[in-house]
Parts: sequence; structure tokens; C-alpha cells
Amino acid sequence: MQRNKSVKVRITKTEVEALSAGDRIVDTDIDGFMARRLPTGAITYGFRYRIKGKPQRWISLGVHGRSHYTAERARKDARALAVRVENREDPYNDDKAKQVAEAAVRDKKKNTLNAVLDSYLVEWVRPKLRSATAIEKMFKNHIRPAVGSTPISELDRDHIHVMLKSVAKSAGEVARDRVFANLRAALNWYEGQNSKYKSPIISKMVRSASKARERTLSDDEIRTLWTALQSDKVPVAFADLVRSLLYTGQRRSDIAQMHDREIEGENELIIPAGRYKNQGTHYVYLTPRVLEMLPKTKGYKFGARTGGEKPYSGFSKGKAELDKVITKQRKDAGLPPMEHWTLHDLRRTARTLMSRAKVTPDIAEMVVGHKLTGVREVYDRWGYADQRKDALERLSNLLDSIINPPAANVLQFAKASAT
Repeated sequence: MQRNKSVKVRITKTEVEALSAGDRIVDTDIDGFMARRLPTGAITYGFRYRIKGKPQRWISLGVHGRSHYTAERARKDARALAVRVENREDPYNDDKAKQVAEAAVRDKKKNTLNAVLDSYLVEWVRPKLRSATAIEKMFKNHIRPAVGSTPISELDRDHIHVMLKSVAKSAGEVARDRVFANLRAALNWYEGQNSKYKSPIISKMVRSASKARERTLSDDEIRTLWTALQSDKVPVAFADLVRSLLYTGQRRSDIAQMHDREIEGENELIIPAGRYKNQGTHYVYLTPRVLEMLPKTKGYKFGARTGGEKPYSGFSKGKAELDKVITKQRKDAGLPPMEHWTLHDLRRTARTLMSRAKVTPDIAEMVVGHKLTGVREVYDRWGYADQRKDALERLSNLLDSIINPPAANVLQFAKASAT
């Protein structure tokens, strides 16, 4: 049937399927109910109306045949809209407002703190920070379980205070401070990415007055440790690693990730800037004593378990086994338990022993990888290789004398390997 551009007729399946491209029909029963065939061949249904004093509106109802949409279903939808118009409602604006509100709810559920942390890790932490693994672990263990699912727009200081209080109770004040610092960094980063966001953390939310650790091992504790490291219950690679940490004063990761390609000649470890904390190449003289301790593994020196393909990673297990041996050793000797200590305390102990061995403060700081400050950092470019070598030799000699002093000065322990 040939039709004009617009014809009034009851809209039915037969009528709409007879439409030619560009034609439309207006329903005779429901004012504003229309159907049209587009140039593409698709048939669409719509409802046109006008509220007094407002512009004419068009609401799309659906496409004929798509998702089982039919002329009868379109008629029901159009009739419902016509009733709303008769009641002086504005379906277009009301529905649009509803859609906006629903979209806001969806965005709120989607844009949680977890989503912000994910973006922060991908765009900033992993590409730029050597501490990325530690930060991810901190997020996973402390922040995500407590407030990760909170919409970022609803995250407030109360949420943060409750979380930090829980962290302090379960992991201590130092852990609390680190969680606070990293959360603040993440929220500040997000604020820089989103002009509509303002971090709830303010300057008055000061970190707790936790003190930096000052723990160093005494001479007797060093001997206790050294004896325990001989136990067959302590993983061999871990024992070698602990000895090397004490004799070099370096960070745990710097020694654990040591690769044989980083050893120049026979006695110098060159830690590349890419994996060093202060982002500068660091040189460590390996004394004869340290060379005796180093595993013969090719590749990663402490990665014997993986054939040298990966660096050592069993710190928690190794430390737990070592602590058990130390506890039993001291109990058998009638001594009180050894005060809690960490692997990083070995670095602090080595630095303290260098002062005791008459190493000047600046040289000792260079040995452990601390930067010079102020004018010296800018103008003093001398490497002090000989002085740093001398410092590590002094440290080695002092440790040897502590571990093997005159018999009268040593607390006797049962040999750990017999435990």
C-alpha cells in the first residue's frame, strides 16, 4: 500500500510492516503514539507530547522486532505515557532525572576506594616506586578489608580514624603511621587527578608520635644469633643471608636480590640505581669474610631454591625458624628470651659497630647507603672507595672478635645444631 509521509491509522503489526522507508503513521486511538520506518529499514515506535509552556518532547519506545518488541507492547507503553501526560506529569524530565539518579548510584558503587587504589598502583606506584610491593601488601592487609568498598565520595575522617585505630591495635604504631602515610599519598594523588574530589585527610590529622626503632643487638645477642644460624633447622640460604646482612650493613632487599652479574672482579658488589632506594648506584666492598658466606649459586646468589633464577623470598619462614632456635637455645642455657628483633635491626647494629670501630660518621653513612646532606651532597663527589673499604674491614674484624672472643668472656650455649 502506497503511503504519504504521515498517515493516521491504528498502529498494528500489519500496518507498521507495510511502511516504506521514510514513512510514518500516527495512531488514531492514542494521541502522540507513532511508528516510522527509518532509511535503514528499521521500524521504531515513539511517543510525542507537549506540556503547556514547555517544548514538544519525543520519547523513543523501542524497535519493532528487537528483543521481542511488538506493536501491542509499544501501544501499552504509549498509553502509560499518555496517562502521565494527562495527569500533568512530564515523563521526559521525570525519567531523565531518574536515570541521572540511577547513574549516580551506579557510579558511586563503581568508584570505591578500592578502584582509586587500583588506579594509583597502576598509574603511579608500580612505574615509579621501588616500594610498590610493600605498598600493595599494605593496601591488601589493612586498607582494603576495612574501607576498600566505601564509595570514594563517602570516605570520611571517621572511616579513616577507625581503620587506623584497628591497625595500631593489631600491628603497632609504626604500621599505623605507614598505612596513614600511604593512604594519604593515594588520596592526594586522586585529588590531583579529579578536580571535583577533596581528600578528607587534613593537616591536623597528625600521625602518631611513634618512635623510630632504636634496637641494636648486644655482643651476647650477636653470639646467640651466630650460634643459632648453625642449626640445621634454619634454611641454609636464610642463614647465609643473615650473616651477610650483619657483615655488610645493607638493606635486606639489596642483599637478597644480589645477582652474580652485579659482582665486579671478586670483591665489589655494584647495586644498580634501578633497584637501590636512593636511586643512585651503590658500591659495597665484599670483605674476605663476606665472600666466605656468599653461596656459590649462579644467578641470584641466595636463590638456590630456584636454581638462581629468582631472588630469595622466604623471609618470614626463615625468621620464624631462627627465632624458635634462639628461644630454645636461651631456655636451655637458663637465659631469658631474646628481645624482639628484626632483620633491619642488623643494619642498625652494623652501623653502630662501625662507630665503635672508629669509622667516621660520614664514611659509615656512605657504607650503609645514606646520602650526604646539604652542601656536601651537592659539591662532594669523591667516591671514598678506600675509606669505605676500610670501614667494612673494621666492621668485619670487630664482628669476628665479638663472635669469637676470649673464652672467659663468652656465655656458653649448647651447640644449636644439636637442638
